[in-house]
Amino acid sequence: MAAFAATLLNLHTWPAQAQPAPTASAHTDGQLAADIAATQGQFPLLAQARVGVAIRDLRTDRTIYAANAEAAFNLASGTKIITMAAALARLGPGFRYRTEVLGQVADGQVAGDLYLRSTADPTLSVADLDTLARQLRNMGLVAVSGDLVIDDGYFDAEVSPPHFDEQPEEQAGFRAPVGAVSLERNSFIVAIQPGAEAGDAVRAWTEPQSPYLRLVPGTLETHERGRHRIVIDARKARDVRPGEPGGVSADGTSPGRPNGQSPADGPQLTISVSGTVRAGMPISRWRRRVPEPAEYAGQTFIALLAERGVRVAGRVRRSIVPDTVPLLVYTESEPLSVLAHALGKSSDNFTAEVMLKTLAAEARKDATHALAADVGDRAAPAAPAPGAAPAASAAPGASAAPGAVSGSFGLPPGGASWPQAVREAKRFLQRDIGLAPDSFRYGNGSGLFDASAFSPTQMVTLLAAVYRDPRYGPDVMAALAIAGVDGTLRKRMIDSPAQGHIRAKTGTLASVSTLSGYAAVRGQAPLAFAILVNDLPRTWAARQEARDFQDRVAEILVAHLRAHGGTTAPRSGDVIPSAR
Repeated sequence: MAAFAATLLNLHTWPAQAQPAPTASAHTDGQLAADIAATQGQFPLLAQARVGVAIRDLRTDRTIYAANAEAAFNLASGTKIITMAAALARLGPGFRYRTEVLGQVADGQVAGDLYLRSTADPTLSVADLDTLARQLRNMGLVAVSGDLVIDDGYFDAEVSPPHFDEQPEEQAGFRAPVGAVSLERNSFIVAIQPGAEAGDAVRAWTEPQSPYLRLVPGTLETHERGRHRIVIDARKARDVRPGEPGGVSADGTSPGRPNGQSPADGPQLTISVSGTVRAGMPISRWRRRVPEPAEYAGQTFIALLAERGVRVAGRVRRSIVPDTVPLLVYTESEPLSVLAHALGKSSDNFTAEVMLKTLAAEARKDATHALAADVGDRAAPAAPAPGAAPAASAAPGASAAPGAVSGSFGLPPGGASWPQAVREAKRFLQRDIGLAPDSFRYGNGSGLFDASAFSPTQMVTLLAAVYRDPRYGPDVMAALAIAGVDGTLRKRMIDSPAQGHIRAKTGTLASVSTLSGYAAVRGQAPLAFAILVNDLPRTWAARQEARDFQDRVAEILVAHLRAHGGTTAPRSGDVIPSAR
C-alpha cells in the first residue's frame, strides 16, 4: 500500500523535471483572494456563520491565502485526518491488529476455560469468528468444560470515548462503544421488510444472529403510502421493567432465548421495533450500538462454536489469559495503511476511536519493553574472573524481577486509557507537527461532539508535514476521499474542474461543515487547504451553502494551479480510485 500511495503521489504532484518557480506577484495572490471573497459573497447564509480559510503552497511552504485563519474551529470529522496521521506515524503503515483463541486441548477437549483475546481489531466480524471456530473444530476440539473467557485487557474498562456522553441516549451505531474485543464495530442491524400490500405482515430480524440480541414482538404495520416511521428501542434485558416486552417470565426464563438459554447464562439486549412502513418498498436496514462489547462477541462466538460442533459448557466472563495457556488459532486485520481508508474515505467513527486508544496501548507496550530491557541489563551478572565458579542461579519459586508484567498481551495490568490516548495524539501534534501546547483542543479520535478546536493555519501546517514525510504521508493522502470519485466526496464536484484533483476529509455536525486536504494537478506541487465553517444555522440550506462554498473554492484552487503551469487534462493515471 505504501508503494501504491507513493506512485499515486508521483502521478498527482511532483513534475518529472524541475519547474521554474511561480511568480509570487501581488496580482496572482490578490486575484486568488478576490475570487474566494467573491465566491463567499454568493452564499448569504454564510454571513450568519464563522468562516476560516487557509491555503498553503507546498512547493514554497508559503501561505498564499488566509482569512480568519488563526481562529479556533470545531473540525467535526475533519479530526480524523489528525487521528489517521498520528496512528500511521506512531504505529507504522504495516501495523496489524490480532485476535487469538487460547486454551489447553487434550483428547479433543479443553478441560477448563477457552480464551478469546484481541488487540482491538476494529474489523473483527462474525465471519472471522466463524473461521476461528472452524479451525478449532478441524483441530479436533469438540468440547470446553469451562467458560469462554474474554480477555479485553489491552484497553481499560471504559468503553465510551471522550465526549460521547454528550448524547447519552443515542442508540445509533455511529457512537458505538470501544472495547479491546469488539465484534462488527460493536453494532448490529435491524432489517425490516414491508409487506407487499397494505395490511400484510412485516418481517424484521437482526444481523448478525446472536444469542445476545433478542428481537421481541412489536407493532409494525404495512401502509399503502407514506414514509417509513420506525422506532427501535434496544435495552439490556435486566433494564426492562416487569410486564414490558423482553422482560423475564415468572419462572425466571427469558421467552424466545436461543438454544434454551436462561438469563443466568448471560445478559441480553432486548430490541423492540414499532412503527409503519410503506407497502412494496425494499428491505431497510437500521444500525444500532451494543452496550456490552465483550458479551456480544462472547455469546456470538459460543453460538458459532456450537454450529461447528464445539460445545462450551460454561458462560461468558472477562479475565486475563494466564501466561501458561497456549495459543491455538489467530486472525489478523489488514495493515493500518488499508484500515486508514475507513477514516479518510468512509469517516468511520468506531475505527477512529480504536486507532486513538491503540496509540496508548502500544506506547505502554514500548515503555514496558524498555523497562524490562533496562532491568535485564542491570540484573545481568558480571562475567566471572578466570577460574572462578559461575554465579548461582535464582532458586525455584523466587519472585519475578522488577518490571515483570501480568496484564493482557504481556502489558501492565489495567489496559490503555482514554486520557493516555489523547496525550499520545497531542504529543504527536506537538513534537512531529510543531503545534504549540495549549494552542489547540483534541478531545477524541472521531471529532464527534464538541471535541476539537483547531485553526485553519494549524490544519494546513499538519497537511504540509504529512506531505513532507515519506514514512506515512503517502498512506494518509491515499486514504483521503477523492472529489467526484469515492468516499464522502463521491457525489461532490462531479463534472467540475476539481473532480479527481481534490483529496480531502469532510466534517459535518449540526452547525459545522469543514473540508481539509489537498488540491493537485499534473506538473505542480499541491496546495494544502482548510475551509472551516462553524456556527451555521441548523438548517439543510445552510449546510448545503457551506458545502457549495467549499466546492467552489476547491475549483478556484485547481484553476490557480493550472494558471501556474499545471494541467488537469485527462491522462492515464491522473485519477486513481481507492482500492476496493
